[in-house]
Amino acid sequence: MPDCSILCCILSVSRVFDEWMGPLREPPEWPLNFLATISENLFPAWRNENFISVYAILFPGMTGLMAGSMFINELRDQARDVPLGMFTAVGVCVLYNLIAVFISASTVLRDVSGYSMPTFNNITHRWEPFACAHNHTCSYGLMNFFQVNTALLLN
Repeated sequence: MPDCSILCCILSVSRVFDEWMGPLREPPEWPLNFLATISENLFPAWRNENFISVYAILFPGMTGLMAGSMFINELRDQARDVPLGMFTAVGVCVLYNLIAVFISASTVLRDVSGYSMPTFNNITHRWEPFACAHNHTCSYGLMNFFQVNTALLLN
């Protein structure tokens, strides 16, 4: 019987692979305007965000730190292995979140109405804003649709 930790690792890696490869499968008629989308999402547009709401995004990815520190008695050199494991876990979590933010910011517009397709202006090389973007009432997009991550997955 395979080890459950190896099975969980394989599932996690396949889920990350699925998340990273999903945005690359664009329909052929859809223009790949990654640079225009990144430039739209590059500058901040804070909407009632605070330290706690931003920290709440990073915290679930780092909950494994406590689980790793519970097995300290099984390590050969605790003085070296615990800090190395902690910093490695934090580094991997931050790297994964930065890659996920880059993929989301390069493929999803910030404000989308959900009723019509976004149009790209070839003269200004920018996306045409929706009417709901001016008063922040859009239902979809990077800022408003919390399930945007599942929309990027392969189907």
